[in-house]
Amino acid sequence: MITNRASFSSVPSFDGGDKPNFSCTAFVEDPESTNKIRTQKYTWYLFVGQNLFEQFQALANVYFLVTAVLQCYKPISVTFGKPTYLLPLSIVLSVSAVKDAWEDLRRSAADREENEKRTRLVMREPLEQNSVETADIAWQDVRVGQLLEVRDGEPVPADLLLVGSLDGGRTASLETKSLDGETNIKKKSCALPSDWCLRDLARNEIHVEYESTSANLYEFKGALSRMLHDE
Repeated sequence: MITNRASFSSVPSFDGGDKPNFSCTAFVEDPESTNKIRTQKYTWYLFVGQNLFEQFQALANVYFLVTAVLQCYKPISVTFGKPTYLLPLSIVLSVSAVKDAWEDLRRSAADREENEKRTRLVMREPLEQNSVETADIAWQDVRVGQLLEVRDGEPVPADLLLVGSLDGGRTASLETKSLDGETNIKKKSCALPSDWCLRDLARNEIHVEYESTSANLYEFKGALSRMLHDE
């Protein structure tokens, strides 16, 4: 078994020198990883309790609830023990809960639409020798370390590292307005040495080490290793 290693950064460098100090490690198709997004705020079985807890963070709601409870104590009540504040408070809480539920349903639908978009996974074991084959998968099923094919004009389904271009080039043009609001086209360079073959990369074990999450959108450093199995 032979190990090949290449370092990469926002300005690619492939010196293959000493192991850099990175804080995160990923393996191909790590089952613990997920690309599924979830902006939905509530779950159906916790909605009532969670929503009421959030609404009672407002001091006005707490005030009316305490007042309604005190109204039930006849010695100090001016409403003869009837919690008259309870009805308007219930109406306010109910209307807010319905609004929050409707907004959360819309978020859930948007999440489902995004997660079910399709992309192409480069197969690790193609049916034909010396070929590269792909299979359609949902965005939510993408796993760390997989090789994906993104065609011209398609949205990028995850945080990806450019490892090659099917037209033989070593650059790609991207629009990043969904990340930084800029509409100008940016050039991204391939992160792999020229002697690394995409076909070989798809068939061998891949080990990726990279820096932890950063707010810097324009710098990313790491090292990628492949395990070449002797025939």
